[in-house]
Amino acid sequence: MKEERLHYICADRGSQRCPCHLMAAGQCYTCTMEKTGVCSCDETVGWQGVCPYTEYMQNGKEAAPLAKSVEIRIKARQSFGDDLAVICLEGGAGFAIQCQKPGAYIMADALIGERGWRTPLSVLATDAAAGTVDFLVRVTGPKTAWLVDPSIDRWQVTGPFYNGLLHSQDLKPEKKAFAIVRGTALAPYLCACQGLPGMETSQLYLDKNGLPEELVEQYLIGQPYTAVNLDNQEDFEKVEKQLQTVLRMGTPYNVMVLVSPYFAEKLRENLTEEEKGRLVVPNSANFCCGEGICGACSYTDKEGRTVRLCKCHEAVLE
Repeated sequence: MKEERLHYICADRGSQRCPCHLMAAGQCYTCTMEKTGVCSCDETVGWQGVCPYTEYMQNGKEAAPLAKSVEIRIKARQSFGDDLAVICLEGGAGFAIQCQKPGAYIMADALIGERGWRTPLSVLATDAAAGTVDFLVRVTGPKTAWLVDPSIDRWQVTGPFYNGLLHSQDLKPEKKAFAIVRGTALAPYLCACQGLPGMETSQLYLDKNGLPEELVEQYLIGQPYTAVNLDNQEDFEKVEKQLQTVLRMGTPYNVMVLVSPYFAEKLRENLTEEEKGRLVVPNSANFCCGEGICGACSYTDKEGRTVRLCKCHEAVLE
C-alpha cells in the first residue's frame, strides 16, 4: 500500500520571489535538492511548472531579494466610527496594478519613529488610473490604532503578497461566485470581485458584523446580497444548506467562505474532503513578514515538517 504523504504548494514558486531565503537555508518545502541532494519532483503532487532549485543555481546560489519597503502617502481616510476606517494610499499605477489579485495583502507600519511593527492588511479596492489602493482597518490594538491615527500622513509598506486567500488560484474569471462573507472579510471578497469579472454576478450572503451600512453601500456599489447573522442558528443553517447545495449541484461556481476560523470549521463539518478542497477561504495564520523569515506563521505537520503558512498555498494529501 502506498504511504500517504502531504505535499505543499508554494504561493511564491515561479514568481519574482523565488528562489526565496528558505531555499538558501535548505528549508524549501516543495524542493528537497538543496537539503538532501535528492530531487523530489517525481513525487510532487500539483507540479507548479518551475524548479526552484534550477532557479537557485542559475541565480548563483543566491535567494531573490526580499520585498522592498517603501513609504507611501495617505491620500484620504474615511472614518466609520471609533474602530473602523478606510485608508486610501497613493502608491502609483504600478502599485495599484500589483494589488489587483485575489488574496493580495500588504504589510503596513505607521511611520512614527522607526518601530517596524508591521500589520497585514487585505486589499479592499484599487484604482489603477488614479494610482490608489484602499484598505479597510479595524482597530484591535496599538498597531492598528496607529495606522488610523489622523496625525500620520504616510505608511511604510512592504508587498503586496498574495497568500491571503487559500485556493485562490482556483478562482476562474468566467464563473459566478457563491460567497459567505463576515465583517472585514468583505475586503478580500471585493478585491477578488474586481479582478474577476464573473464574480460581479455573485450570490452573496453577508454578515455585516459591525460594518456600517454606509461602508457596505459605498463598496458593493449596488451589488445585491442577502443579509444574514451567522450567530443566529436559523440564518447559519440556511447558509450551510445553500453551501452544500451549490457544492453538490455541479454548477460551476467560485465558492468562497470568508469568515472566522470558528464559523469556517462549522460550515465545513458536513462536507467531504473533495468539497472542502473547493472552498476559497482566508489564510488565518499570524503574518508578520509575509516572506517565510520571521516564523510567526510556522506550522508543524503530522510528519514533523515545519512550513511557513504565509507561503504555503495549500497542502495535498497523496
